[in-house]
Amino acid sequence: MFGVVVGDSYYAKRVFLAVFVSLPNLRVLVRLACNRVLYGPSPVVAGKRPRGRPKVHGDKFRLKSPPEPERQTTWSFTQATVRLSAWTGLHFKDLPALVGMVVRVEFLTASGEAMYKRPLWLFWSGPSDVPLAALCTMYLLRFGVEHFFRFAKRRMVLLIAQTSDLVAAQNWVWTVTLAYIQLLLARHLVAAQPRPWDPKPRRDPQQPLMPGQVRQAWPAFSHGLGTPAHSPRPAGKPPGRAVGFHPQPRPRFPVVTKKQKQPSVASR
Repeated sequence: MFGVVVGDSYYAKRVFLAVFVSLPNLRVLVRLACNRVLYGPSPVVAGKRPRGRPKVHGDKFRLKSPPEPERQTTWSFTQATVRLSAWTGLHFKDLPALVGMVVRVEFLTASGEAMYKRPLWLFWSGPSDVPLAALCTMYLLRFGVEHFFRFAKRRMVLLIAQTSDLVAAQNWVWTVTLAYIQLLLARHLVAAQPRPWDPKPRRDPQQPLMPGQVRQAWPAFSHGLGTPAHSPRPAGKPPGRAVGFHPQPRPRFPVVTKKQKQPSVASR
């Protein structure tokens, strides 16, 4: 079992990549800038070992002009066709201990032409036998994760709890997460309340509601929900005790003081 960290090109810096080397059960899938240069494995010299330090880096691997891919596959889904190419055994110059696989993701049109000017480059530090389509899907799921944190910070005050207690901070994060789940569950139950200045697609009743629209319509929806609490007691003068009810007197206990009384001389 291992965990996966998915991040953008900011995580591809040496400070973050060095953390992944010290954690053997953690795999990283990060996006690379299109001008990065990686290196292959060090060349193996047959015969007598040369003098000096052995080479750490092999041939340069430039993302701008890569060689022929070692693996290539095509993945089709509803919106476009994706061509995936992979190269294994590559590492960064300042971190040769982290060896992984570079994946190039190219979105193609129906005619087979590139949809974008630059392809998407990914670096995977896990097993090389993982399907390339699974890596692409894993990185595309990051879009929803980033939008969740953006919505939780802006609309659900995730960062409002400023506390030094770790348990209290974790409880607040779970509370916000459960509130977000409630919005997802009520997505098909609430009635949309669009504003006149909202865009036309947002005012379309056939479109599914986004979490922000569900949150906007939640006050009117919550009035029709029940509650597990008991109904409030009636206000005013209480009816009093029932006829013939005589409560027992409360038990008496000796008073305990810090200083015990000393017996008098006459009682000795």
